[in-house]
Amino acid sequence: MSNNKQSSPSVLKTAFKFIALLLIFYGFLNFILPDFSEIENYSSSKMRKLADNLEAPHNRFYLLGLINNPEAFYKSSEVHESRNKIDKAIRDIELAIGLLEMNGANSNVIERYQQRLSGLKKKLKNNNPT
Repeated sequence: MSNNKQSSPSVLKTAFKFIALLLIFYGFLNFILPDFSEIENYSSSKMRKLADNLEAPHNRFYLLGLINNPEAFYKSSEVHESRNKIDKAIRDIELAIGLLEMNGANSNVIERYQQRLSGLKKKLKNNNPT
């Protein structure tokens, strides 16, 4: 019977510690996590401003600098060409060639990219005769 009396205060003490830890953890999470209602109500004008900043030419070059895959630039060049933005297509294929040369790619691969670049430059020249 005395064993039962000793375990009862021990259980209460453990339960109190557990509740205290839960309250501390809740307070910590409440302090750390953002208010999700504020995130949902983020104004569309701020989102539009962010999109405009990403479209700015100098920011586009920063983003392009993060790409290390020449094939991504090749595909991007094809997309720009299909939209008749030949200057951007040339820019992307030149970036791809630079990456290939920097990484010591096979000359046959570089030649394929060079041929595409030559074709794009001819297309640009035909579209803009001076």
